Amino acid sequence: MRIDETPSSPHFTPPVQRPPVEVGKPHPYDQQLPDGPEAAVEVSDEARLLQRTKQLAQATPDVRKERVAEIRRQIESGTYQVDPRQLARRILEDLGVSQ
Repeated sequence: MRIDETPSSPHFTPPVQRPPVEVGKPHPYDQQLPDGPEAAVEVSDEARLLQRTKQLAQATPDVRKERVAEIRRQIESGTYQVDPRQLARRILEDLGVSQ
C-alpha cells in the first residue's frame, strides 16, 4: 500500500505558514498581562460546583477489587442475595427521603 499525500490528494493539508520571528524582539505572547481589576477572573457557580465535585470524587476511596470479585462470583454461581428492605432503605437515603 502506498500513501501519497500531495497537493492534489483530497487528504492533503498544507503546512501552516508562520511569520518569521525576529531575533531580539519580544514575542507578542510573552507580554505580561496588566494587574488590577481588568486582569481579574470571575469563576462561575457551575465551575465552582465542578471543582467541588472533582475534589469529592478524588477523596472517594477506590473500589475494593476483592469485594467486587467475590460479588461477581456469587452472581455467576446464583448465590448472591439482596436484602430488599436494606436496598429500599439505601435508595431512600440516597434520594434524601427520611423515614
